[in-house]
Amino acid sequence: MNPRRGRYCTGILTLCFVACLARGDAYTERMQFADGLYTRDMFGLAAKEYASILEAFPQGDQSDAATFRMAECLRQQGDAEAAGRLYSRVVVQYKTGPFRLRAAYRRARLYMDAGDFESSAAHFNVIVRENPPADLAAASLYYLGESLRETEALDQADAAFARVLKEHPGSMFYAYSLMQRGDIHRDKWTAAKDAETSGADKHAKLALGFFEQALERPGTDRTAAEALFQMAEIYFRQQDFERSSDRYRQLMTRFPDDERSSVARMQAAWSASNAGLYAQAIALADAALEDSSTIGARDEWLYLKANSERQLLQNRAAVITYLKLLASQPDSRFSESARYEISVAYFKMGKYEDAVRHAECVRMTPSLRNDVCWLLAEAYAAMDRGAEATQYYRMVMREATGSERARDATYRLAHQLQKQEAYREAAELYRTVVTKYPKDPLAPQAAYAAAFCLSKVGAHDEAARDWRRLATDYAEHELVEDATYQKALSEIRLERRDDAVASLEELLRRFPKSRFAADAWYWKGMLLREQEKFAAAEESLRNAMNGASRDELRREATFQLGLVLQKLDRQEDAAGLLQDLLASPLSGKFPPALLEWLSTHYGEQGIHDKAAAAAELLVKSAKEPAWLQAGWVLLGRAEAERGNHEQAELALKEALDSDVNTRYAAEAALRLGDLALASKDGGAADTYFRLASDKAGPESDLAVRARAFFGLGRAAELRKSDEDASRYYMSVAILYDHSELVPESLYCAAGAFDRLGRDAERRKAVEELAARYPKSVWAGKAEATWKN
Repeated sequence: MNPRRGRYCTGILTLCFVACLARGDAYTERMQFADGLYTRDMFGLAAKEYASILEAFPQGDQSDAATFRMAECLRQQGDAEAAGRLYSRVVVQYKTGPFRLRAAYRRARLYMDAGDFESSAAHFNVIVRENPPADLAAASLYYLGESLRETEALDQADAAFARVLKEHPGSMFYAYSLMQRGDIHRDKWTAAKDAETSGADKHAKLALGFFEQALERPGTDRTAAEALFQMAEIYFRQQDFERSSDRYRQLMTRFPDDERSSVARMQAAWSASNAGLYAQAIALADAALEDSSTIGARDEWLYLKANSERQLLQNRAAVITYLKLLASQPDSRFSESARYEISVAYFKMGKYEDAVRHAECVRMTPSLRNDVCWLLAEAYAAMDRGAEATQYYRMVMREATGSERARDATYRLAHQLQKQEAYREAAELYRTVVTKYPKDPLAPQAAYAAAFCLSKVGAHDEAARDWRRLATDYAEHELVEDATYQKALSEIRLERRDDAVASLEELLRRFPKSRFAADAWYWKGMLLREQEKFAAAEESLRNAMNGASRDELRREATFQLGLVLQKLDRQEDAAGLLQDLLASPLSGKFPPALLEWLSTHYGEQGIHDKAAAAAELLVKSAKEPAWLQAGWVLLGRAEAERGNHEQAELALKEALDSDVNTRYAAEAALRLGDLALASKDGGAADTYFRLASDKAGPESDLAVRARAFFGLGRAAELRKSDEDASRYYMSVAILYDHSELVPESLYCAAGAFDRLGRDAERRKAVEELAARYPKSVWAGKAEATWKN
């Protein structure tokens, strides 16, 4: 910034001339004449007149004035060398004259014009030391600063400009000095930043402060425009694009015709784009593209516009603009980047095949290679083409070793391998992320994924190790909850029951409201049940049952709790829980023995509807003939007790149709015999009771055989065959010691003997009944019936 070069000011210092005293002689008249020519800017004639006067009157009392003005005339005519000699003469010969300091000022300015800044600085220094008038002092200080700045004496120059600001706040040089100080500190900031030395930012702050003051100070439009431009440039280099863009906008809005507005247009557009003001950047690009004067930068404008369109998600428009760039200037320095950005735009549009097609046309320059490989990897991954995605992720890992991109590529490559079920290699890559980038946000997720992959290949010991490491090294991470639960599951699979219980307890302690809480209670209960700690298992399973949000888990916990209650001999509680599950999706999990127990339990309790439900499920689920037979008999029992004799008969016949002979076969035959008796079908009853006798074991089922013989006796009675009836009844009495059947059999035998007229045998039967079962109801009936 140099007023003498017209950057900040265009006027020159107005010199005050001392009026001549009117003496009325020739000397005075000639001086008046010369001065008249001088004031009329007739510098050639005035110079000759002053030269003539000085020659004619070498000792004239106005010789200093004549010499100074003659120098001014020569300067105005462009004869700087001659003018300089005259200025120097004034300084040397007239040391007490009023023109000495002004001559020194003019001589110093000529040195500046000649580029001799050391000489100009020396002259200005002399002037400022001699207490010159205020206008001369301000100008001399300012130009002293400029001269010193040109000699790289920046600190001294800054001090000179600082004096202007302090001592001459009303001077025309005030705003220029602010600008000069801003320039100096901007240059210091730039140098320090490039050298990467400390303290650079303080200079940027000072520079911005001086430019801001210059902008607020009333002055020329040129100064204001320059201040805005310099601030915008500094903010741009600081990557404070929002402020940079604002200053550029003010510059071009307030001073559209200033030289800086034209120069700043491209930088302003990039600043707007970097600040996220993409619409503003597009508007600047459109205006520039319509301006024929920007034809040389057309490719950059197209590239900038397309980038901004892409950022606004105007991907179709961006592709069109990129293609215009490639069509108009295929060899542009932006061509390869444009091809890459076209691929990015297609990727964002979800057109992955187009993205791949264009990306594969990009020349793999060192600056683009990594980005292109990454894009290809991501596009192939999106198309679920794992082999190609894997290939390019590996290339990114090699090209960008140690970078965030390499970290992401490693993680995503691991994910691709996981999808391809290459769990071992995936786990190793996930663990690489953890090892190389332990502080990275991805590390805990990678640790979790590594353990998951190991668990998928059954490496539960290694998986448990990694779950534990995640919970330890990233104790506050949100995945710790999951990891603790998964560690417990791995320990369960490894049959490390104590470790698993400890892990589950740790989970429930640290995360009492965990989404895994109910599952944790369930598994803890299962482990405790296996360890036969039934009371503790009951508590855990109840917590699981009450806390489960999933019906499946709640039913499973209920089922296991029922089994635990069985072990605790709380049969009624166990049956109540299990019965409710018979119609649930868990019904298939009931083992036949449990269904048998449940049906029998409710049958004994006289709750025959529930007994029938358990029996029906046993019939449906039984895979073995023996259990199928049991189910049919249990169902027959329940139906008979409910009075559904027809259904009971069908079920019992199904039991006998099974090609197996269990204890239930004899029962089925007995019950069918009883049903035949009830329907007065003696023949059928005889058949079934004989079958029951045959199916009963020799020793273990004596009660069954006793019932079978008793039934045969009843069947004989129906057939009016008292002979057979008496024989079967007496067989029960003789062969078995059944406290219920034997007394009744003796009574019935006595009745048959009585009807046969065999009184002696009748009396013996009655006597035996009285002797063996004197307190039975049948003994009383016999006494009442046969008193004698």
